[in-house]
Amino acid sequence: MKSTKVTSCIICDIARKESGGKDILIGVYSNYMKINPLPAVLPNFAVWMELQTEETKFDSLEISILDPDNKTLINAKGKLEITSETSYVGIPMQFSNMPFPKAGKYKIQIGIDGPMKTVKEFFVLGNVKSEAKKRAKKITAKK
Repeated sequence: MKSTKVTSCIICDIARKESGGKDILIGVYSNYMKINPLPAVLPNFAVWMELQTEETKFDSLEISILDPDNKTLINAKGKLEITSETSYVGIPMQFSNMPFPKAGKYKIQIGIDGPMKTVKEFFVLGNVKSEAKKRAKKITAKK
């Protein structure tokens, strides 16, 4: 089998492929998401990834999103057939009602005809002001 790798992984609110082949990403996040209050359920959450591959068919594509305790929040499996004319292809994956139980580091893992690998880590921040106040109180109490 020829080499396949994830060259980019972006999280956003909405990701879709237009009829002309263009990828549309709406509400792109950097490496963190501020969600207040937590826990929360986002009605729309998407992962867009770019693959570099010479393959056109994959029997198994699996994606998992793990919370800070490494608990699987979302797991989706399927097959993938690529019709792109280049060796790079964008793949949008849209999820409804995505749970975010708490602040911390989340992971996105992908398995493409093989074992799962972490392709992105991102942070969910809760109410940053109240968390900063709690830390300041702890520091003051120690003095």
